[in-house]
Amino acid sequence: MQNETENTFKLKIGRVGNRGKRSSRRFIDRVYAEMGKTSSKNRSGRKSSFTGRYIGRGFQVAKITRLSHYSGSELRRVIVKARFVKLAGTGFKNAKTHIRYLQRDGVTKDGDVGRLYNSEFDDVDGKEFVTQAKEDRHQFRFIVSPEEGTEFEDLKIFTRELMEQMERDLQTKLDWVAIDHYNTDNPHTHIIIRGIDDTGKNLIIARDYMSSGIRERAEELATLELGPRYEMEIAIARKREVGANRFTPIDKQLIQTSDENGNLNMRGGAQGNETRFEQSLKIGRLGKLQDMRLANEYETGLWQLSKNIEPKLRHLGMRNDIIKTMHAVAKVRGHEPLEVDYGIFHAEDQLQRPVTGKLISKGFADEEEDKYYLMVEGSDGRTHYADVKQTDNIEDYKIGSIVEIAPQNSDLKKSDYVIAEIAARNDGLYSAEIHNIEDPASSSEFIQTHIRRLEGLRRQNI
Repeated sequence: MQNETENTFKLKIGRVGNRGKRSSRRFIDRVYAEMGKTSSKNRSGRKSSFTGRYIGRGFQVAKITRLSHYSGSELRRVIVKARFVKLAGTGFKNAKTHIRYLQRDGVTKDGDVGRLYNSEFDDVDGKEFVTQAKEDRHQFRFIVSPEEGTEFEDLKIFTRELMEQMERDLQTKLDWVAIDHYNTDNPHTHIIIRGIDDTGKNLIIARDYMSSGIRERAEELATLELGPRYEMEIAIARKREVGANRFTPIDKQLIQTSDENGNLNMRGGAQGNETRFEQSLKIGRLGKLQDMRLANEYETGLWQLSKNIEPKLRHLGMRNDIIKTMHAVAKVRGHEPLEVDYGIFHAEDQLQRPVTGKLISKGFADEEEDKYYLMVEGSDGRTHYADVKQTDNIEDYKIGSIVEIAPQNSDLKKSDYVIAEIAARNDGLYSAEIHNIEDPASSSEFIQTHIRRLEGLRRQNI
């Protein structure tokens, strides 16, 4: 009989908002939908008032950081993406892949291999850092992106000051490494923190500090480094939002002030505390949205926003980012961007035809979520971009090799029904041992087909 820990698959449905359980919940729900049954998920509709926002280090600091002597508009803007990553199961293997990929070629100012650093050294062994964390329960990952990142003389200094401030806020020394990337329009820093404090206990960081406290500390430091934003700078930045082909803060304001049907009344000038300048930005943005067929002025000063305007704009922004990535790859390969015929491959579209060709580029489609893309010079003469979602074997795909990209097979198999039934009776758990107890007549080979099916679904991130 095989080791239980190796072949135990946890399909337990988690709480709403628990990203870690999303794929198993989706799989279970699809099976139950096919079977015409209701899932074992609690559908009472009641929501616990407990949020956990104040549990962990830094929750008091998250309040203090909002008392900066700079106004919100004067602060230099910094985007911070934070992620809590469990290292159990395949998490540790993925962590090794992640840190190796952060150090790949072409990420520095000079296009060289990236180098990790910490509070003391400018060149840290990433393999050793990950190995030391093998027994850790989790790690924290951050992407810190100052809006004026190109204005910093050295992002290492900024990052080290930020980490020193975090240690004071969290009242513990932190074991961390970081790496600066200059391979996008905005220079940014990846930071990995081990999930232990200076006593070796699990490090728990308060949710409020993760979501806003770190960002506010980073904005204070950026403002001290570059000086506060002046009114002219702020106005220029806001005007750029008017013509942007992505979701903007102005769009958020328009949605918040519209009614349930998306209607807006822009008659009568500025409303409440709104300035004329802010009113002009909204009107200008509505004109741009109308050109994009995402808003309509049905009477003078009366507007209606398109349904699902936010996801449409976010999708457009992602598409533009993909095209910029493809243009950059074309330039590196000595082609003018307009000379290349592009295609975006959607793996979830079952009608999408498979593409065979030479792999010419790979990288992060979403650095926060460890989702990767492949770029393939297809035999059809087009260059195809494919978001392959989360994958633990990205390093197996070698530049220059011949690959085929094809839609994910989402058809339910008989084994899926068996797995779902057994998991439903065992608190969301499935393993070879549990299957054997539930159905002693099943042969070991029959049970192993179910294990292989789950392994395949895991690789597809289902």
